[in-house]
Amino acid sequence: MHRLRLIPKGNKMKKSRKWVLGIVAAVVVLMIIGGLTESSDKEADTQQEAESLPTIAASELAFAYEQNTVAADARFKGKRFKISGVITNINTGITGKPYVVLQGVNQFMGPQFQFAKESNEALARLQKGMLITMVCTGRGDVAKTPMSDKCSLVN
Repeated sequence: MHRLRLIPKGNKMKKSRKWVLGIVAAVVVLMIIGGLTESSDKEADTQQEAESLPTIAASELAFAYEQNTVAADARFKGKRFKISGVITNINTGITGKPYVVLQGVNQFMGPQFQFAKESNEALARLQKGMLITMVCTGRGDVAKTPMSDKCSLVN
């Protein structure tokens, strides 16, 4: 009886493994390069966007929500804006996403700005008391505390 061989024998098997490993390595390298390019593109996009937006002080945002939530939502909720202020806290939420709290109108309810988890490395370099500028999207408020997300640091 004649058997059909589905598995390459000896040298042929070694060559097949080398080809497969080579292809896998090439795909991994391309994924890494693509990720680096994508992150550079995002940073460039944030910088360009920041140039076109006026800067709002974190205390101005907090004051707007303290005075009139309806008016503040009309101005900020769902909109992109550039914001600047002094860091009072750097933390992660229950979902693991990092956020920064800036100095507001009082010490208990500073505006909060959420970032993607991919921002952890950049946020790890920040410290309380630093003045920073970000581009964010307003989410409204929770008990008069302004909330924003989709934030990116501006250099």
